[in-house]
Parts: sequence; structure tokens; C-alpha cells
Amino acid sequence: MNHNNHIEYDLLIESITQYLFDHEIEQTAVFDSARLSFIDAIGHGIFALRSPECTKHLGPIINGTIVPGGARVPGTSYQLDPAKCAFDISCMTSWLNIDQVCIGNEPGYPGENLGAILAVADYISMQRMSSGYAPLSMHNILTALIKTYEIQVVLGLENGLGQFGLAQSLFSKVASTAVVTQLLGGDRSRVKAAISLAFLDAPQLKCERVSYPARAAFNAGLNSSRAVTLSFMAVAGENGIPDALAQTDVGFHALALRGKTLKLLRKFEALSFDNIVFRCGVPAHIHWLTGVEIAGQLHSQVSNRLDDIERIEVKTHRAALQGTSQAIHSEDSNFIVTFKKLIAQAIVYGQVGPESDSDIEQKATRYISICAKVAIEESAEFTQAFMAEEGHALPNSIRVYFRDGSVTADKRIDFPLGHKCRREEGEVAITAKFESNIGSRFSRLHAKDILEICENKKLFESLAVNELMDLFVV
Repeated sequence: MNHNNHIEYDLLIESITQYLFDHEIEQTAVFDSARLSFIDAIGHGIFALRSPECTKHLGPIINGTIVPGGARVPGTSYQLDPAKCAFDISCMTSWLNIDQVCIGNEPGYPGENLGAILAVADYISMQRMSSGYAPLSMHNILTALIKTYEIQVVLGLENGLGQFGLAQSLFSKVASTAVVTQLLGGDRSRVKAAISLAFLDAPQLKCERVSYPARAAFNAGLNSSRAVTLSFMAVAGENGIPDALAQTDVGFHALALRGKTLKLLRKFEALSFDNIVFRCGVPAHIHWLTGVEIAGQLHSQVSNRLDDIERIEVKTHRAALQGTSQAIHSEDSNFIVTFKKLIAQAIVYGQVGPESDSDIEQKATRYISICAKVAIEESAEFTQAFMAEEGHALPNSIRVYFRDGSVTADKRIDFPLGHKCRREEGEVAITAKFESNIGSRFSRLHAKDILEICENKKLFESLAVNELMDLFVV
């Protein structure tokens, strides 16, 4: 017997449910951003399959298990139950840590949501096909991805979970659980039940992401897997907890947030994908992207004078010195040192990328001395540009000083390549990176077929999910 029938669900849970069922996405441009997000994440996942550290997490729990009619893992021959498939997809798409991101307090990454959505959509489509019904289309997937990320971002705009020692990925799990429950055919009551279960499902601690960053992809997989499991349970009739957030003494607000409450800075719409920033293959913090881009451009000017460099002056905005912290990191902190290393690496090599991670230690001697010459300081002008409501610039500038007194021109970039202000230019880079990534796994002709479909917006959205997944099976 369900004793919770007489209790109204928390307003936040009601708001998320209402958004899923009642909001129609009218902006056509946001679907194109979602398509780019999809191919960007899948491309990163395909490339990550080159790493044994990644692939050891993939495949069935019991070796050799095949689930008839199960969901497929792109770039592999695995056919798994939807929960394990969701783990695998999110783990591989998050492995390189170069996923897209939206500016916010606890924004999260779309790739973490993709695993749950794509695994369940492939499973549903396979089941429908076997029963003579039409499968889901990629337009359905993009809609789900847009709404999932919108929920995740809006929850994160005003609510910093890090201050309570919790990982930001909780919002990803909540959003994925809500959307996947709806994909599975759950009505409003089932979606509300699922959301309540997700909030109470053991939030991960922030220490894993801070002290063990390699666990980020593993945790992304866990969240996707749990979202799928909770969704299936909710659709099967598992009771929800209507006052999961507000219950006195033992609710989410009381225990996880120490008495504070989750707040929404704005209503749920479809704005998050419109403001997404693609990292275009650069493994750098979102606020450092323009600095790394400038450093790469300076490579041709200074690479033959590396030994003559006296100092490298970097001006940036405050968020680049804070990360997810409320305070500015000290100059010798790991956070700032990482920023300096990326600047130095780009100046020495002309670029940074995940393909250089494996042998970065061997190459370190070439740029470690340059790293020591990088000085980073906040520019009030840049911070003001970042804080402006319109645009959300991410400005950085760099000037290189040499021992003979000469100096490079002060070079400034306000918006990174993946910013919406440079979307046309960024799309070229995203597509080229996707082509390169899938080329690492598939034959040239097969990769060409995949690319042609993914570049054709109309064809891509009309394609059945299972047909697209067929292309990624090896």
C-alpha cells in the first residue's frame, strides 16, 4: 500500500515534470546545437576506445553475456542490458574530459546524459521493431537531450553542491532519470516518482572528482546506469517519495544541503544548448580555452626563440582563477599550475589535445621551463566582460617578453572557438574532429558514410535510432 498518495510532490519535482510534458521546443537552432553535441560526444567516445584504461570498464558484467534485443555500445560489438549500456556510453564519452559545457555554478556535461538516453532509446527502438511498431527517431533523441541538459543546467545555475561536499553529477542523474522515465512511457505520476527516487539515491561525494579526476568518467557511467535503473523501477510501479526534498530532518534539503533549499534562477525552457560551449578537442577548463587558443597562435612567432623568453604575461577573468571554488586559487595551486602548463604546452607545440596525454611526461622537459615563466593575473575589464548578462565572454590575453627587451603584440580573444558567437567556425572544427575520431575506429569508407549522415541535418533527425546505432557496430 502506498501511504504517500495524499502528499503533494515537492514543487521542484512538479516543475520538472510539467516542463517535460508541457513544453514544446520551438527554436530550430537548438536542435542543430544538440546534433553537434551528439556527434562531438560520440566522437570522443569512439576515440577513447583506444585507451585500455577506458575499455576495461566496458562490456557485460559477466563476460560473454549477450542480451537479445539489448542496447548497443557505439564502436563495439557489445549488446547489453540498457543500464550497463548506459554506463558504457557515458563512461567512454566522458573519458577524455573534453565534453561540451554550459556556463554555470554546477553545469555538468551533456555527455553524461547521453548514455542513459541513447541506451534506452536503442533498446526501445529494437523492442518496437520486433513488435511491428515504429522506432524512435533521432529527433526524439535530440529533444530528450535538450530537455535533459536544460534541467541539469537550470538546477546548477543557483545551486552549488560542491559547498556541501557533493558532486555536481547529481543533477545529471536527476535530469536523466526524469527524461528516460518519460521515454519508457511513464506518465506524470511515474516521472515524479522517478525524480524523487533520483534525489534520494546516494549522491556522490565531490572528493572523487577533486582528488581522483580519472574517476569522473567512471562516475558519469554510474549516474547514467542508476538513472536507467531508477526509471525502469518507477515505470514498473515503484512508489515515489513526494516530500523527498522538503521532509523535515531526513529530506534531501535537511541532510544533503544542511537545511538550505534548491532554488531555480529561471524557468525551464531550451536555452542551455543555445549557450553551450564546445571545447573543440581541447582538454582545458572552459575559462582557459581562449588563453590556450592564443598560446597556440603564438607558437609560430616564438617557437624559435623559446630559450630567449623572459616571461609570459597572461591576463584573464576571475572565473578562470576560481574554477568551481568561491575563492581565487593560489598561484602555486594545482589548478593554476595546470592552466600554466596548458599555456606552455600550446606555445611549445602549437596545440594541446588528448592524443598527447599518454606521453606528456616524456615531453614535459620541453615545456616545463616555459611553464615557470607564465604569470597569470586577473583583469578587472575581463571579469566585467565575463559577468555581463549578454554574451558571457571568456576573455584572455597573452603577451610574451624576451630577454632582449622585445615583446609580442598583446593578443586578446574574448570568445572560444566553440562559443555560440563563433558557432559557424566552431562547427567546422567539431565536424573535422568527429571525422578524425571515427576514422580511428572505422574504415575510411564506413567513416565517410557515418559523416555524411551526421552532417545532413534533415536526414540525421529523421533517421531511426536503431539504424544510426547499426552504423556504429563493429
